[in-house]
Amino acid sequence: MKLARICCLLFIFLLVSCSTVPVNIDYNPSADFTNFTTFTVGNVTDQDDLLSKNPLIRDRVNTSIVTKMEAQGYLHDSDTPDMLVYPRVSIKDKISVTDLGSAYPGFWGFGPYGWGGGGRIDVREYTEGYLLIDIMSARDELLVWRGAGKFTVTGKELTPQESQHHIDEIVGAILDRYPPDESIK
Repeated sequence: MKLARICCLLFIFLLVSCSTVPVNIDYNPSADFTNFTTFTVGNVTDQDDLLSKNPLIRDRVNTSIVTKMEAQGYLHDSDTPDMLVYPRVSIKDKISVTDLGSAYPGFWGFGPYGWGGGGRIDVREYTEGYLLIDIMSARDELLVWRGAGKFTVTGKELTPQESQHHIDEIVGAILDRYPPDESIK
């Protein structure tokens, strides 16, 4: 049952309200990103990675990465790449608690016997996901760059074209930050 839920969530993983994708990056400042001109996309075989459990979404993510990297001027070369690109997806159930304040402005009465001031709290459950894109040097297989895009999983079912569009938005937001600006000075 849990695997079915995960696969269903993954299938709709990019059914996101994706107008802006929060992205974080980290990279090795000693890496010379100007030497990287070719790449290939690898598949993570980690049991915890959701892309390994859903080949449809994995193929869409890989297609999006290839399209974006080629648009940035990199050459897709599976035989002799400079970069190994590995996407991963993880999701986690979250709870958001917001104190909306008091329904009444204060307490009335004396001591501990006063009345009024009923508080309102909003509790919302949601599923948060991350798409991680790791870029490794193919020569020494060391991680040189990592980008992470955060999204919220919605329950809306999408067509394959809509799903690809949302994946393209997230991958695009992440890879817009590659290479890091400091490395190309």
